[in-house]
Amino acid sequence: MRCEIIYEDEEILIVRKPAGLATQSANLAEMDVVSELKNYLAGKNRDVEGTKPATRRGVEGAKPAASRGAKGVKPAAGQGAPPYVGIVHRLDQPVEGLLAFAKTKAAAAALTRQLGNGTLNKTYLAAVFGEPLPKGELLDMIRKEKNVAQVVTGREGEFSDAKQAKLCYERLDAKAVLPGTALLKVQIETGRFHQIRAQLSHAGFPILGDAKYGSEASKAFSKEKGIRNLALCANELTLTHPRTKREYSWNCTPAWLAELFVE
Repeated sequence: MRCEIIYEDEEILIVRKPAGLATQSANLAEMDVVSELKNYLAGKNRDVEGTKPATRRGVEGAKPAASRGAKGVKPAAGQGAPPYVGIVHRLDQPVEGLLAFAKTKAAAAALTRQLGNGTLNKTYLAAVFGEPLPKGELLDMIRKEKNVAQVVTGREGEFSDAKQAKLCYERLDAKAVLPGTALLKVQIETGRFHQIRAQLSHAGFPILGDAKYGSEASKAFSKEKGIRNLALCANELTLTHPRTKREYSWNCTPAWLAELFVE
């Protein structure tokens, strides 16, 4: 299994998705996070058949459970409904980081409400080409054209499908290995398609390794420095547990951080 289960109980799964793996793919032949989790849960169900009930992994402690993977689980065989995996939010395929999934419909509804009212919070780390101000707020109008987000700020009257996109960023105190780059902490207030990538590029500091939204200069720089993957990670996730109503927070360190910055 390519994704890593960071935390699990009877209601939710917190997963770290690697770059390059889709959250859910329309291609039936392509493995994605949802397929991996369904296979994993089906494998667990087979393992406990004919045995005593598995020990409950609750959420009574103050910290999430230790990271653990589930390697080598083959797709479920036999009859019966597949395990329920409720998608709460997604990450673009090139983006790595944390995702929350629900194991019950009630948990999915509760987490979706949190996402809508802003109590399920996500924070991102982005390595960018350029040197933005220490703090900033980006407010743009964005529309989706096929598989690309277009920033049409100032021309939104021409497009009936343009929607507002807002994010805030803070430049972190990390020494860049490569001059002319910066590390940003990013929080989004709207969940538009490819929002972070499109807005940061439009503002003049595209994300390193971004072949779709990067400028010619940033793409040439990334190629020259051997940066092949998108330097964007959903590194923090905070939510209220749908059953216990207690707040939980998880974080992860992106694979590219140690290569590009010295803290």
